[in-house]
Amino acid sequence: YLIGVNNHMGSRATADPRIMQVVLGELSRDGLFFLDSRTTADSVARPIAERLGLPFAEREVFLDNLQTREAILDAWKSAEKVADARGYAVMIGHVWTDLLPKILKELYPQLVDHGYVFGRLSDLVAGTASDTSRRQPSRENR
Repeated sequence: YLIGVNNHMGSRATADPRIMQVVLGELSRDGLFFLDSRTTADSVARPIAERLGLPFAEREVFLDNLQTREAILDAWKSAEKVADARGYAVMIGHVWTDLLPKILKELYPQLVDHGYVFGRLSDLVAGTASDTSRRQPSRENR
């Protein structure tokens, strides 16, 4: 039932071209996509995925790397800037904290009012995301 794979840990592996060639080669063979959490700046996943034609995305913003309200709100502002510039932002966060979902629930009405939507990563990496799942860059939001 898998449609894709994410590395939340494993910086040593994502920085090793030999390992990533094997891992991403298997994902490509199985028709899966890869989300690189960018746990290291030395990741080699993107060029290998591109060479293999593997659907690929990488995290632009880590929402709760620091688990405080202020840090999460700052990370969200960074995500908005990325989305405004690119039309989308790939964000990740932890599932074990109550704070992140609480903040997202509070922000949701405001996000919708500003034209943001949450889409599926699988649609984004497949290039099939609908126009409503990507925010168009806008000068007023930069």
